[in-house]
Amino acid sequence: MINYYKKINEEKSKEARGIMSEYEFDKCREIIHDASILAGVAGAIPIPIADAIPISAAQITMVISLGNVFGEKIEESVAKSMVTVVATTFIGRQIVKFIPIIGWGFSGIVAAGITEAVGWIIAMDLVKSKKMKYDKEINEIKKGVYLNNKHEDIEESLKECLNKPMYIRKEIRNIEENVLDLSEQDLLDGEVCAHVFEIGCYKIRSARRLYLRGVDGRVPAGEELVKNYKEKNFRYNLLGNEVFERFGYISDEVFSVNEISAKPINNTTDEWKTVCSVESRGGWVETLKIIATVSENSSTDESDDSLVILKEWVGITYTSYYWHILKSDGTFKVYSKGAFDDTFKECDGIIHSVHF
Repeated sequence: MINYYKKINEEKSKEARGIMSEYEFDKCREIIHDASILAGVAGAIPIPIADAIPISAAQITMVISLGNVFGEKIEESVAKSMVTVVATTFIGRQIVKFIPIIGWGFSGIVAAGITEAVGWIIAMDLVKSKKMKYDKEINEIKKGVYLNNKHEDIEESLKECLNKPMYIRKEIRNIEENVLDLSEQDLLDGEVCAHVFEIGCYKIRSARRLYLRGVDGRVPAGEELVKNYKEKNFRYNLLGNEVFERFGYISDEVFSVNEISAKPINNTTDEWKTVCSVESRGGWVETLKIIATVSENSSTDESDDSLVILKEWVGITYTSYYWHILKSDGTFKVYSKGAFDDTFKECDGIIHSVHF
């Protein structure tokens, strides 16, 4: 029986290592190991019914702690139900094969093995549930970007900014195949990751970067902070929007920013222009809605197209939108429209050159 549960635990932990982040796996292993030790120290567990396992305080604490790893707040009553379900549908039924007489008890070693099996099964359910939610949210974000920003609506919005008709040449839809993930050696100080892709006549560099709040403004975070951030299984989609750390909040001193830089494809220098940055705080959140190239006339050469980026700012009580527009001649402007504005208005926009 001991070997049976040892085999289960080895299989489950191996499966978990394959789909969990390093941070998640290490935390789960620590939590499950501690609970198993407590169960083993408690000694023999009496079996009142051959097809059920009594629930211990260590198991309840274990389930609640596992939930915290995956951002799930699990109440004690729910934790009890989860252990009961696992016990009666899988582990408990296996006990019958090894305990022929009702009323027998488990040794401390077996109790520890059962607790470990319960832990890994529940941990796997939690990580799979998290992945399903993440995939669903990614799909909703992608749908929202393109279904809520139809061509005619976008073109009308740009017309408000520029006082002339604009036509969408290309927009981001399925860029997965053309994305180049940059290696560690190509990242700047504070960058967690970055990738490069092309749209129309522009090359885009999208990077997630950590900053420290300092007396003289923001300062790129050091290697240790970047490493810790990566280990916490952050997620962000192709437009650079964070999914799990939606508000970009890490601590009072550290925050994350998505920085979008661009340059014409025919520009062979290493000079990029930062055209948009996206960040969030506790009371508001920014997201990129669309990246596209537009022209005044659809028949003109695309080398004269402008790059446009629509950013959404959502606060507690209202929403604002910003168009970041970079023209082929290097001219850059930002237009904003708040909840109480009738149309888009030009506002202060900062653009600077960066050498990578």
